[in-house]
Amino acid sequence: MRIRFPHISFSLLLLFALTLFVSSSGLAQDEEKEKAQKQTEKRQELERQTLAMLDEVATQAMSLKLPENRSFVLAGAADLLWKHDEKRARNLFWDALNNLIAANAPTADELKDPAGKDTTAKDSAVKHPPSEKVLSRYYLMFSARQEFLRKVAQHDPQLAMDM
Repeated sequence: MRIRFPHISFSLLLLFALTLFVSSSGLAQDEEKEKAQKQTEKRQELERQTLAMLDEVATQAMSLKLPENRSFVLAGAADLLWKHDEKRARNLFWDALNNLIAANAPTADELKDPAGKDTTAKDSAVKHPPSEKVLSRYYLMFSARQEFLRKVAQHDPQLAMDM
């Protein structure tokens, strides 16, 4: 005669299920760690590629024809680069400022008065009011410089004051 213990088979089944659950949760944790590590590696690689492209943009900005455009691109690159390489960003900000100043320099045509005489001579007694073109250019450069200095001041107020 055999004696049956129904609760033993149930206990064995429960123990087997618990063993499977514990082992599968351990595997899930390992998989999550691997996924997180892969995502971190992808993010770091993407950041490296982004910084390389940003450096390329800053380098190629010097080939732009208009100093205003060079200044705009260099300031934008410096703004994006500040968090990663502050020293390089400062240099880019200085280059952008130099280009902005170069853009504001008067041309030879602007130095002549409407009669065609050179107004740089010191003995010029007659002062002509600046033309509308010169005033609009002045205000445009003033606003560009103001915007530029605000961008610099967001990162380093002392640098903006020095500029």
